[in-house]
Amino acid sequence: MQIGCGEKMSLRLYLRPVELKDAEQLFQWRNEKSVRENSFSMEPIQYEEHMRWFKNILNDTEQFFFVLMMNDIAIGQIRVKREGNLGIINYSIATQYRAQGYGKKMLILIENYFVQAD
Repeated sequence: MQIGCGEKMSLRLYLRPVELKDAEQLFQWRNEKSVRENSFSMEPIQYEEHMRWFKNILNDTEQFFFVLMMNDIAIGQIRVKREGNLGIINYSIATQYRAQGYGKKMLILIENYFVQAD
């Protein structure tokens, strides 16, 4: 399933579910210095640790994990962990796409996902 919106004829933003093939990209984004500085855990993560975590996330029915796509390019990620009636959101945008409004658009897309799921 894809959740998306067309902004301009040439730009299509949408969320697609994370897949195992995304592990390397997510690892790179997670270990980027500015991402680490804004995380609960600021230390670099080793790849083996990342893969254990990632495989657990893929099987966790209380977590919803998506990649933000711009046409065919992955430009960010968003994960929502359900805790009772709350959703804890974790997201990031790739460095070269920051400060262009994609974070806000991604939050709107994930909100639409949950509205449609009800």
